[in-house]
Amino acid sequence: HNHSLSGGVPQLYESSSSTTQSSSVACSATQQFDNSFSDRMDEQISTQNATEHEPSHNCMDSCNGNAGKNHKCTEDMNGEGPIGEGDCDESSDRSSDESNDESSDESSDESSDDTENDPNSYDAHQHFNTDPLQGYRIMFPEAGLLVSDVLLMVMSFSLEKNLSRRDQEDLIQLIKVLAGPSFQDWGASCYKMSQCYDPPREKINLHYFCTTCNKILAIRPLKEKKEKKKNRKKESVLCNKCKQKYDFSLNAPNYFMMIDIEYQIQLLLNQPDLQDKLLTNIERIKLDQQTDTVRDIYDSELYKNLQIETPNVLTLNFNTDGASIFNSSKKSFWNILLYINELPEQIRFKTQMIGGVFVTDSEPKYEFMKLYFDAFLKQIEKLYNDGVQVMNRSSNEIMIFRFCILAGCVDSVARPILQSRIQFNGYHGCSWCYIEGRYTGGIVRFLVQEKDPELRTHKRYVQEAVESEELNKAQVTSKKKRTTNIFGVKGLSAFVNSTIPFDCIWGFPVDELHGIDLGVGRHQWTIWTSSTTEHNIKPTSRVKIDDRLTCITPPHELSRSPKPITECKQWKGSQWADWILYWSIPCLDGILHPDYLKSFALFVRSMHCLLTSEITEEMRKQCDFDLTRFVGECQLYYGEENVTFNLHVLLHTVRSVEKTGPLWVTSTYPFESGIFGHKKHINGPKEPAHQIAKKSLQKIRLPSVVNDSTNSAACQGYCHQLFGPKRLKTATQLPDGVVLLGVGKKNEKIEYVIKNWLRNDSAEVTVFDRCVFNKILIHGTSYKKAVKTNDTVILTKSGQVVQIEYLVLANGTGYIYGHKMNTVCAKFTNDLQLRHIHELIERDAHVVIEQITSIQEKMIYTTINRRTFIIRMANTCHY
Repeated sequence: HNHSLSGGVPQLYESSSSTTQSSSVACSATQQFDNSFSDRMDEQISTQNATEHEPSHNCMDSCNGNAGKNHKCTEDMNGEGPIGEGDCDESSDRSSDESNDESSDESSDESSDDTENDPNSYDAHQHFNTDPLQGYRIMFPEAGLLVSDVLLMVMSFSLEKNLSRRDQEDLIQLIKVLAGPSFQDWGASCYKMSQCYDPPREKINLHYFCTTCNKILAIRPLKEKKEKKKNRKKESVLCNKCKQKYDFSLNAPNYFMMIDIEYQIQLLLNQPDLQDKLLTNIERIKLDQQTDTVRDIYDSELYKNLQIETPNVLTLNFNTDGASIFNSSKKSFWNILLYINELPEQIRFKTQMIGGVFVTDSEPKYEFMKLYFDAFLKQIEKLYNDGVQVMNRSSNEIMIFRFCILAGCVDSVARPILQSRIQFNGYHGCSWCYIEGRYTGGIVRFLVQEKDPELRTHKRYVQEAVESEELNKAQVTSKKKRTTNIFGVKGLSAFVNSTIPFDCIWGFPVDELHGIDLGVGRHQWTIWTSSTTEHNIKPTSRVKIDDRLTCITPPHELSRSPKPITECKQWKGSQWADWILYWSIPCLDGILHPDYLKSFALFVRSMHCLLTSEITEEMRKQCDFDLTRFVGECQLYYGEENVTFNLHVLLHTVRSVEKTGPLWVTSTYPFESGIFGHKKHINGPKEPAHQIAKKSLQKIRLPSVVNDSTNSAACQGYCHQLFGPKRLKTATQLPDGVVLLGVGKKNEKIEYVIKNWLRNDSAEVTVFDRCVFNKILIHGTSYKKAVKTNDTVILTKSGQVVQIEYLVLANGTGYIYGHKMNTVCAKFTNDLQLRHIHELIERDAHVVIEQITSIQEKMIYTTINRRTFIIRMANTCHY
């Protein structure tokens, strides 16, 4: 059955109901055996004895169906199929088991069946062939674990903990000792495990290019066969234009990798929980459309326009950025990362995919990035035109999803490279308007003008790109090295050449991390602490600020405790974000000049508003007014030399929010975390791009196929525990997302009050100190272990601010037991007020008892300069 969620998308596969039926029969034939341990042991022992006399087999009948779901017949017990005539030598030597590098390029082709050879077959998961490692043997009888189960757990552990090759070998040796004498000669090794568990090599393609002409020379799948070392011949290709010769090798500097995005989407959506959450959220989006309030990317103009053009299409946000491979190395890797916007925000940023990776010694030029993204966008075009087939885990129907990129979340360095424009420090360096910079103080600045500059549009950008491309082609024969640009546009970008509906102007939103937190926020502090200006904050005053900062007790969501502002050179972006949104105004009050403080408060108020999940039209207008005033006052107070590009971008921030959603939706914080995770995949200097690509696919693939690769409940539980959230040993699960943590206690006073409130003397009452509600950690004041954090104050749906003393379980229902906090909007110098910062007047003596499900959000509760503040948090799911 083919059920389309994409508005009449044609079927991708020629398979009919008979094909589906035959697949189901084959699957059920593999799965039908007794899961009880005794029957399982008898079957495996008989198979083991038979195998000792049969060194190889190539059919299902010879296995008697006893290998379990992870079994797949091969032509050779060593996992090597026949060498094809078209196979070629393209990579490094086959390394020994003791090699410390992480390249798996030495492994041979995985044998494949008809399903793998058919590009039109549905293959969301492939089972692992562990027969060469005797996966059918029982290793731990009392636990009921086969060798294949143990190998799967070892691989999962190694991947999740980022073990090096040597560490993985040590772990295998430990398991051999624990398994006993019968496994003393067990031939497991990292190399042989990689043959079993490496992702399909055809899912990674190498694109070789000419570094002089920026032209693709060849596209070769990583899967291609290699000959033995003694017979190996180097293969090369000649550029037709410049006649330069290049070798095909993973050590060559002139290639980048493209990783199959369709395959990754199938793997992700093959996970039942993830699939259910996606389908549920899609239905919620359809029923919950707003015309005014911007709450998520679904309320943005670009998203709504795309849905009109292509109904029911799903969207992707992408990012590319560079990161050094090692701290002492000049080499950096540039990944293309992306995630699915239609996933709920709690898991959206944690389920990233990788579209490409390349390693370079220098900053990439736009000519190369055009090649790089041409290859990436070809994948997106296929996803947009043909869709992705995903098996519905509940109904066993095939669903078709179409995908399109919506926003490129990149910094101000990568953005003009992708747009084929001049850099941000050029005279027409703004990506969103036609302002012309002025050369001031040795650098181009973007000053406030009496008349707002004209905004750029996608249509006009394309016209300028075409015109620039023609002018530059006409100058090819001349000796001029300078590229002609039209209002900063230097030529055609990969996005202009693509057929997907992507806005090349507003599809690149304002970047919160680099442009606002590390840009405007940090620059303001630099102005105030520069000894050459009249705005200088004296060293004695900075000590006072440090004292105020270090006394703050943030909630659990703000992962980094405030550090002294005098150490701000070591601050991360999230620390600058916390400073801007929450700590700056209370800490600077009475220290910074009142006019400067009031001006900076305009910026603080606007950023907090644009980072929330409820941004009305009135709020957006106020933010636009405040930011315009703030930029103008910065030019007036601090001089033209301090009107930086990042400051100018604030004038486009509200428009960017209207186009692509709140700032947290398109933030680069999640991608920075993803890049850091990929950096941890590199455990050796050899072929870092291959290490990143292979392990990134493994990390997506293994969680998706665990249940299909083993029948052991213990193995499944262990692997899911590794890849999923950690399970608490002592917790009480209640309905509606409430989890009470720890062991409940009896408290006669609380029990008496609760029984009177419930008017039920027979109620069972238990008291707890902590709970989790909708993935928000909440403490009572009775919890004494929390010293550096405070998670005790919440806002209820009825509008009350309550400090929780205890969490109470009564007759199966969770309640909060606390006191109301009476607050007013905090006033600072010159009656300055911010909507999200309130000050505590008094703590009401009357007890408040409400259900835990009445909690709307958690508040920041802290004391700064002997004043107690209660502050509303912005959206923190992207940090």
